[in-house]
Amino acid sequence: MRCPSCRHPAAEHLAVCGHCGFCLEAVDRALGAPPAMTAPLTDAAAILTRREKTAVLGALNAFSSRHPQIVPVCVLANVPPGVPVEICTFWIHNRAGFFSLSESGGRNHGLLLVLDPQANSAAAMPGYGLEPFIGEDDLAPALAAARLSLDSGDPARAAGVFFREMSARLLIISENLPQAFGYDETRPWLDSEGGDDWTIPSHEAADVY
Repeated sequence: MRCPSCRHPAAEHLAVCGHCGFCLEAVDRALGAPPAMTAPLTDAAAILTRREKTAVLGALNAFSSRHPQIVPVCVLANVPPGVPVEICTFWIHNRAGFFSLSESGGRNHGLLLVLDPQANSAAAMPGYGLEPFIGEDDLAPALAAARLSLDSGDPARAAGVFFREMSARLLIISENLPQAFGYDETRPWLDSEGGDDWTIPSHEAADVY
């Protein structure tokens, strides 16, 4: 994972970032207790109409249907001034209770999107179990598309766009996984061109004792 403050690599189990000194307890003191939140959608900003909530829930359900191994969560919140949305997202991810203790650490396959309609900002955080597969380069285009919708005053569309873009990106990631782990489907398991042919002998050719 990366520190949400300085973006330097940081170990998950460390309470304090060794590079900048960031710690979650300091955010607790600044933001207090998180408001009551429920998955998969929390509109803490109280900005969505009933129709918009239905649209966002539809986008989340469609994402879950395509990627049942991932738990999508969307939060709309007015982030306090002076607090970067990335830090607020990290705080919500760790304090809102969206994921059970059994889903902690590498077993956390959640994908959290936080939208700040007031500041037209957005941030996303994959669960620790997804970090080896979903990087910042994968999140950036989806977040950029979401911010365009926020700029036009449409947070519901921003959520839908983000999860649709991430769905398309995840399909590419899944297709590239065999190569990422060193498995090339185009290469035969046994290369007979190297001069050391190995074949299963026929029954007639085998010596039978």
